[in-house]
Amino acid sequence: MMAQRRAPMIRPGRLLRPFGLAVAVLLVAGVAACSRAPDPGPAPAPPAANPIVIRVYNKYWADVNVSVDIGGQRARLGVVTAVASGSFQLPERLLIPGRPFRLIADPIGPTITLSSETVYVRPGQLVEWTLESDLRRSTVTVF
Repeated sequence: MMAQRRAPMIRPGRLLRPFGLAVAVLLVAGVAACSRAPDPGPAPAPPAANPIVIRVYNKYWADVNVSVDIGGQRARLGVVTAVASGSFQLPERLLIPGRPFRLIADPIGPTITLSSETVYVRPGQLVEWTLESDLRRSTVTVF
């Protein structure tokens, strides 16, 4: 006697699973499409038309923190790693035409600090400061 084969029984919930998944995907996509992007806030200030750029060549054996001293107000520009170079822009809030400043190098580790001679610049000029392996021989040039 041969066993009869029955047709597979289909449960009602199994047919609805792909349909339910498609509805869920469409619902999520619809909600995402209708949402608004967050407000980016105020637009950044445009760069200075004629920035004063300070380029530092560090030939010293240690990393150096570079700051600028304008009328007793000191502002950190950044760090130049040992035997490397870095460029910085003078912060626009500190730019006052004809006002002199000094550059300050504070090596990380040693307890010495170097201050350049007084520098006079106009907008758009380039200041190059070369920190030598003996910091006392360092030079500053304005272009």
